[in-house]
Amino acid sequence: MIDVSPKESAVKWFGLAAFTGSLAEATQTIAMVWTAYTLTKSGLLVGSIHAAAYLPAVLAGLFFHKFADRGNASRLLIKNNWGLFVGSTTLTAGWFAFKSHYFVIAFIFIAQCTLSIVKLMNKVYLNREIRNSYSPPIASRILSSYTAASMVGSLLGGASAGLLLTMASPPWCAGLAAVFYFVNHQVIKQVLTDPARTCSELSDDPQDQNVPSSSSTIRSTFVTVLIFSIPSSGALPYFSTLLPSLSEALAKNPAGMYSILSIVSTLGGFLAGLSVARFNNAYYIALRFALPLSAASIIPLSLSDNPYLNIPFCLITSFTLTTHIIAMQISANQMSPQDTVGKMVVFRNTVAGLSKAIFSLAAGYICDSLGLPKAWIALTCLLSFFTVAWIITPTRFTEHRLK
Repeated sequence: MIDVSPKESAVKWFGLAAFTGSLAEATQTIAMVWTAYTLTKSGLLVGSIHAAAYLPAVLAGLFFHKFADRGNASRLLIKNNWGLFVGSTTLTAGWFAFKSHYFVIAFIFIAQCTLSIVKLMNKVYLNREIRNSYSPPIASRILSSYTAASMVGSLLGGASAGLLLTMASPPWCAGLAAVFYFVNHQVIKQVLTDPARTCSELSDDPQDQNVPSSSSTIRSTFVTVLIFSIPSSGALPYFSTLLPSLSEALAKNPAGMYSILSIVSTLGGFLAGLSVARFNNAYYIALRFALPLSAASIIPLSLSDNPYLNIPFCLITSFTLTTHIIAMQISANQMSPQDTVGKMVVFRNTVAGLSKAIFSLAAGYICDSLGLPKAWIALTCLLSFFTVAWIITPTRFTEHRLK
């Protein structure tokens, strides 16, 4: 019999939880975005759908941060995941029930807003559970592996959504997502009853923790994490908002191309998570080089309508942006005091969510008003700006503390 250490067991169970949750979310989101686009042909509406997935969480975070570190994280996480299943099931029923396009769009917006708040709480409780139950090296590995597994789920979710959109109808995607969310709920229950989470080798020695020692350093770290969560967190949904328009520009069968680009993008995210989890220096490399590489990889997307050129650069862009997002997630989880992890996650999610909402709307507006090439150029310029800002920032968080 193969002896699986508690550490490996924890990483695998959390990875399975991430896989099933992202499988559900990707299947459902792609169906909603494609439905909105095919009914209206409006890039701005697509951006609004993406924004609805983030903006309610931003507003809720302004009030929820006061309570983010209260209660039993594991029990709240289980209840919250059940809410995801209920929400997806309700969306499925409403989608089949309403025939009017206006009702369908309205119901999609309501579902996105509700799920946005539920997913915010999910992130808070998940980060608290990881931080409180696992030592810093294991927690960092769990977070990276969680992202990698999420991308695998998104990859398969994109494929399943593309298949159902081609062979059936969008409501079936929501129904399949509800099934996946139910499985995810069962996995989460198993994760939080796994004996491995009580064998995490937590240390009480402050030297073994990644938390900055002085209050001024904590404030500096806090502000830096928030500011530099903006570019990558906003750029990825900006990128996703432009994919339907890019698909239509690249192929005669835009639905098929959109599915391909979605799969390629999630593959890039998976490789990013795998890289940060497996390679010790990947975190530091992401902090230094992810933003400039992302800016450079977007340039070809604005210059060519050749799918053979655009597809690999979509992969590269997704990879580099996701590595930076993971670096910010690890920093938020590991470089704040243990009793304020929930609050830090809420604030970071608020900033990231607001960035996602604004960037999504901006992508749709710029694409509709100025065209797809100029939308790509605008994103390149913004990432370049934050690259310069990172270089000239005199105070950064203490990278050497993240082991």
